[in-house]
Parts: sequence; C-alpha cells; structure tokens
Amino acid sequence: MKAIKNLLLSNCNLKLISLVIGYGLWFLYSQSTTIQLDYTIPVCFYAANQEISSAPESVVVTLQAKRSDILQCDLTNLAVHINSTKLKPGNNLIAVNEKTLFLPESIKMVYCKPQPLEIKL
Repeated sequence: MKAIKNLLLSNCNLKLISLVIGYGLWFLYSQSTTIQLDYTIPVCFYAANQEISSAPESVVVTLQAKRSDILQCDLTNLAVHINSTKLKPGNNLIAVNEKTLFLPESIKMVYCKPQPLEIKL
C-alpha cells in the first residue's frame, strides 16, 4: 500500500505539468478539426404579398466547418430565405445554397434534401 502511495505522490509537479500540456493539446486539436452537422431548417419567404406554398416546408442540410466556427455562429435561427418578388406564377424550382441560407464563408453546405425546392406561387 505504501509503494502505491509513493508512486502516486512522487513527481507531482511533473504529473501536473503533463496533465496541463495534454489538456491544452487536446483542446487545440479539437477546435481545429472539421465537423459535419445535420440541421432541419424551415423555408421562409420575404417580401411576400401573395399566397406561396413550398413542398416541403423544411429541409435537411448538412453543414461542414471547423468546430470553433460552428460554435461561434448562432445556427438556431438558420432558415432558407427566398425572395418572393423573384418568383414567377406557377411552379418554381429554387436551389438551396450558402447564399439562400445566409451562411458565413467559413461554413459550407455539403448536402441538402430535397434539392431543388418546389415552390408554387
């Protein structure tokens, strides 16, 4: 029992420094890794003066970015934004991309389902 206590308590400073360095390296690595996340987001229209229907009303997007960029961005209010003044009467096919999501350049959209959106005006 005394041997285990001596083993654990010897070189305490060295063990503490190793722990701090290990945690620091893990933190730096985890912030720079690229991750992919799936979000279900609604389809929103602005400048809408007519009756508009979208099939479906939400889409699933896969976003890719560094973990630090994802954590800095508020993705809770993410939506597909479509200007209704540019729609023609009848069926419209709209492609979903980074511009319609208003994403920063550091975050990329990898996948969207369904693609393109069918919108009826």
